[in-house]
Amino acid sequence: MKKRVNQLKILLAFCTVIILVFTTTSCKKEETKVFDMVAAQQAIDELNTTYADAFTKGDAAGVASCYTADAKFMPPNSKTYEGNAAIQEEMSAFFKNGTMKLEIKSVGLWGDENTLTQENVWTVFDKDGVERDHGKSLIVYKKEADKWKIYRDCYNSDSNAAAPSPETDPVAEDNK
Repeated sequence: MKKRVNQLKILLAFCTVIILVFTTTSCKKEETKVFDMVAAQQAIDELNTTYADAFTKGDAAGVASCYTADAKFMPPNSKTYEGNAAIQEEMSAFFKNGTMKLEIKSVGLWGDENTLTQENVWTVFDKDGVERDHGKSLIVYKKEADKWKIYRDCYNSDSNAAAPSPETDPVAEDNK
């Protein structure tokens, strides 16, 4: 009987140790990754430099490669261009008017590991360095293949828009 009690005590001690081991290993806190906004800002700045360089060279494919596959490019007074092929086609058409230099400056960046939004100011110069336009933009970025890329791109100019002529103004046409 005494032998049986000792065996039960050993078995009980063994089970207690096993339970403690499982409990302590399963209760370990999962390490949470802290989002590094400084590294994200650097990645976005590098992407903006790549974009501006491709723009300045008139490289429509290079510009389009800065966008996600499901991106939307929303220029002022124009339709929305969806996807890399449409963005590249629009950029190719734009560059037929000649190349220009683009400068982009970040005003602010916010978000998390899923999406980032950046407020920018931009300036476009002609080939002689004369400023032709300037404005602002809001750009949403998301990761694609572990790299930040442009997901939504909406911008507008600070310049006054020219008033439409009666020949091209649909409202004026309706009022005749």
